[in-house]
Amino acid sequence: SNTPASNSNQNTNPSSENRNLPIIVNNSGNDDADRDGLKDSEEAEIGTDPNLSDTDSDGLSDTQELRIYGSDPLKADSDGDGFDDGEEVASGFDPAGPGQLFDIDSETN
Repeated sequence: SNTPASNSNQNTNPSSENRNLPIIVNNSGNDDADRDGLKDSEEAEIGTDPNLSDTDSDGLSDTQELRIYGSDPLKADSDGDGFDDGEEVASGFDPAGPGQLFDIDSETN
């Protein structure tokens, strides 16, 4: 007869040629391609690159800029003072404006 053979007797063990294939996960609904903490849909609204965790390459992730420092994830130097945002944070300065991130009172030491 010309009926297709049953698949019930096929070997279900992966062959050695398939063991190194990448695993593709469909995480639609929670898409965050660059794993920076912002959903791809949020990045589309903001204008950041959903495939780069640091769209402006300033050393701060897009999430850090938006949710921690209030700086612009589309500008490497949010406040226009000549220093990249990541450099300012590493030095203790506010990337979104003048001054330091923390106002330390020297008399408390």
